Amino acid sequence: MKSIIITIIHAVLLFLAFPVLADTGCLINTSAGPKVYYVPQFSGTTTFYQGSGTVRYGNQASCQAGNSPSNSYYILTSAAGPTCYAGYDGSGATNDGANYQQSGNRVTFNVANCPLDDYIPLLIIFAGFLGLFGIRRRYSPLNF
Repeated sequence: MKSIIITIIHAVLLFLAFPVLADTGCLINTSAGPKVYYVPQFSGTTTFYQGSGTVRYGNQASCQAGNSPSNSYYILTSAAGPTCYAGYDGSGATNDGANYQQSGNRVTFNVANCPLDDYIPLLIIFAGFLGLFGIRRRYSPLNF
């Protein structure tokens, strides 16, 4: 019985760890605030990024008041790296920085979800199952 509970705990912790995986993007300071572009212009590049409709985490540096659970923001995990470009203007080679609308610096970032208590329902369900197993074990005629 203990091995089943330990397996369940490990599975839950494993699935909760997926949102902390890092990604690479291009941090560009705009008049509306810093934005991270993350979709590469073509496969295998870490220098050129698409600009239309791919701004991922807006200009939030943290959870803002009134954000819904679907909002998320970026946390930078590296210092600003080499120059990168976003927003190909449609003319010339896609691997030439002069043909892009914006330039910034390559960064590595993690995604954080707002609000931070999104996992409370999951924890309540998990605690309920642990309590159920404890009660069943205490009052079981087999008592194992």
